[in-house]
Amino acid sequence: MKDKFTKFLPIYIRDYRADTAHLTLEQHGAYFLFLMEQWEKGHVDNDYRIMKKTLMGNEYTDDVAAVLIEFFEREEDNLNINRQPRLQRERDKAEEIYNRKAEAARNVAQTRGKPSVKSTKKTITKRKNDVDKMLPQTNYAFEGRIIKLTQKDYQTFAELFPLIDLNSELKRFDLAFAHEGTKNWFMQLQAKLKYQNDKKAKEQQEPRLFKTPRGAI
Repeated sequence: MKDKFTKFLPIYIRDYRADTAHLTLEQHGAYFLFLMEQWEKGHVDNDYRIMKKTLMGNEYTDDVAAVLIEFFEREEDNLNINRQPRLQRERDKAEEIYNRKAEAARNVAQTRGKPSVKSTKKTITKRKNDVDKMLPQTNYAFEGRIIKLTQKDYQTFAELFPLIDLNSELKRFDLAFAHEGTKNWFMQLQAKLKYQNDKKAKEQQEPRLFKTPRGAI
């Protein structure tokens, strides 16, 4: 089964060039085909028939085999499966992000009704009261891996950006900041939340215009 996150293969160009400067043109081509196969399927098979398909009908030569031996590792419990370790880590990370976003989208779809056309004072007040009930009795109203908001900051964001699902957006950006290693996150977070809130307001003003769903990654 091909997941949406496998449509794009991440390549770190400088690292690739540094690690593969000794390869021939044939070996470069084979290496890329192996990388794409693992990114899409999760592994590279040793089976000759599958290997030839992976190589797009080309022969599995000694030079190609050398690429597989140098850059890929065999599974201990299944010697017919090869994986490139760094690519596997990137794939696991991409899959985790995709699954979390998909789960957040399902939760929003189940809990959120149709958005109102206009944001009134009554709607904002109700949202504020709902947020007050949801706030946990801890030092932080939201505590993620990177994002940590006091109840005062959380309440301020809830009042500034009443049109978005604040908890879902915080979880999404917290995961992204953790993945990117973001340190000065507060101002970036405020800008991102404002953008999402403004986008939602525009959608409510023009509800029948064509809309495209948020991407998988």
